[in-house]
Amino acid sequence: MVYRDKKKYTEYKQFRYKKLHKERGLCVNCAREVIPGLTKCMFCWSKESLYNKRYYQANKERLNKTARRRRDRYKQENRCTACGAPLMDGDGVVCVNCNIQRQYPAHKYLGGLSHEVNHKTVTIKS
Repeated sequence: MVYRDKKKYTEYKQFRYKKLHKERGLCVNCAREVIPGLTKCMFCWSKESLYNKRYYQANKERLNKTARRRRDRYKQENRCTACGAPLMDGDGVVCVNCNIQRQYPAHKYLGGLSHEVNHKTVTIKS
């Protein structure tokens, strides 16, 4: 496939690389074996985690201010303060799905990887 635009071709190659590695169970950054339930190996995951912690520490005030403004805006618009979904009457400040996620944290089921579960699709089987 010939692309006239080199930028589009590079984006296509990166997308294809990541897609193929996900399908094969390899890290999308370095092609090592991945952590179950994630798309990155332990090395890349810990490196990214360290970077994210440093970034948060450096920009804590700005990030918290932004989150506070978004939460206040969602309250005024009668939306869930966690995910932004529209609220039913009498739901409070979080939707039913987010409330369930808070009651049944995913780290109990995924061994500490709570960020991997999409809170909009959580279903509890009894």
